[in-house]
Amino acid sequence: MGINTLSFDKSNDGETPEGLGFAIPFQLATKIMDKLIRDGRVIRGYIGIGGREIAPLHAQQGSGMDPIQGIVVNEVTPNGPAALAGIQVNDLIISVNNKPAVSALETMDQVAEIRPGSVIPVVVMRDDKQLTFQVTVQEYPASN
Repeated sequence: MGINTLSFDKSNDGETPEGLGFAIPFQLATKIMDKLIRDGRVIRGYIGIGGREIAPLHAQQGSGMDPIQGIVVNEVTPNGPAALAGIQVNDLIISVNNKPAVSALETMDQVAEIRPGSVIPVVVMRDDKQLTFQVTVQEYPASN
């Protein structure tokens, strides 16, 4: 169930119901509505990184370590929240705000729901060491 936003009708005779429709999921529409009521606009959290998820990395057999899954950082916005906290390109993010970082899209959506000004833990693997950074979430910058 969702809210229709756009549809295309390819019928020439005006009688054949043929076409393609687009809709916003109901849950997303509700979140947006709540933000508009509360803040008068949609405010999204941002930490200033780009990344891609990787398949689980398996430690050497017999090491006693669990497989590691996460998001490899491939971009850090200069002077952005992640950069200021110390996160670097090629860090492997394994959790954000105490939630496993398995999907880049899901993690981005989770960060977007966090109010700017909040400080969240971001756990990364770097050079076989687990590091925790405290990142201050900023408001997603307006696009020009």
